Amino acid sequence: MAFFEGLGVKLKTEEAGKVFPVSDRAGTVVDAFTRELGRLKVAINLSERVTELDRSADGWSVTSDKKDYQAGCVILAAGGRSYPQLGTTGDGFELARRLGHRIVKTRPGLVPLELADDELRELQGVKAEAEMTLAVKGKIVARKSGEMLFTHYGISGPLVLDLSRLILDCAGKPGNMVTVNFFPDYDSPGSGLRCRPAGQAVWLIPVPVPLS
Repeated sequence: MAFFEGLGVKLKTEEAGKVFPVSDRAGTVVDAFTRELGRLKVAINLSERVTELDRSADGWSVTSDKKDYQAGCVILAAGGRSYPQLGTTGDGFELARRLGHRIVKTRPGLVPLELADDELRELQGVKAEAEMTLAVKGKIVARKSGEMLFTHYGISGPLVLDLSRLILDCAGKPGNMVTVNFFPDYDSPGSGLRCRPAGQAVWLIPVPVPLS
């Protein structure tokens, strides 16, 4: 936090411990980085794909689709493969593999969830504080509270994103259940929505859900 504040980015910490710029704009962080890179006279080469990364006598040889570079050190920070349209095509994994690194099979890790039912699409744009519980074969393995957002395809928001990796790991397996409770402080039934993961989708079934 001190680093970003030193760059002039005013920060705020929300209830869940997440830190955001006071402006609530990602551009604020990008602008701060751009200014600092300019101050340090760092060259930025855009729209240039790295195709080869090899050790050389003087350090590293970097080959792109436009030219070759020599460097004493290289930081490989190519992102994942979640958004190819923005350049995250997974090239970094292949470059790392060629250097001898073992690559763990990739999977969605921070994603919204799609619902098979259309009836809740009328709630698109509605936010709600809720508690989400994941049970595997009847045993609760994760429970978290936070903000959930209804979208045109399903549900999203910090609560859903935080648990999405665990939910997707259990998708399609019998006996697994996700429960969303909008009144976790009340013991009476009828306060939630029960979701059953199936394949890559999540079936949302409105039923009374006591969470005790």
